[in-house]
Amino acid sequence: MKAIKIIILLIIPIFAQAQGINKSSRKRCSKLKKLSAQNYFVSTYEDGLNVSLGIDTRNALIGGTVNDRALDYVYSVYIRDNNIEFGYAGEYFPLLDYLSSGVFIAHVTDLGYNNKWEVVPRFKFGSIKRGSDYYNMESVSMDIRYKVKRFKFFYSVEYTHRGDLDRFVINGYGGVIYNLVQF
Repeated sequence: MKAIKIIILLIIPIFAQAQGINKSSRKRCSKLKKLSAQNYFVSTYEDGLNVSLGIDTRNALIGGTVNDRALDYVYSVYIRDNNIEFGYAGEYFPLLDYLSSGVFIAHVTDLGYNNKWEVVPRFKFGSIKRGSDYYNMESVSMDIRYKVKRFKFFYSVEYTHRGDLDRFVINGYGGVIYNLVQF
């Protein structure tokens, strides 16, 4: 895929020169070359191996529906390539002996604003371990992220079908992502 981007980046100047010489077409071609180069470098900077760590903000600040304030950790390891993310995610809540894990796929959309903000819908499938029992879990979530160099700060709202409770729940998580290895 990167080879295709490089080829396109090399071909654009040829098209720019093939256009007419008038002032209007030069401006259009100049903007096109600039945008193509920016898109190429922005997308490759984001691609790679990422790790994240966060907490359930409601449980940390006010407590849950069945517990006082406590830390509920979320974590993930994933690969991002061309705005598609695929990886492993989990949640660990020691107070309730709760552990969930699963795989997810997500699509990243850049909101603009100097390439600082992203919105990321995600689908996750996995299992929940409560004590010695296992249950199915499916979720849909939406992240909003703010980028600062190799770090991203995120807030995620997740709508999950919990097999252990046999109902849907909504959770909110905040945390940080680090781009460990760039491709």
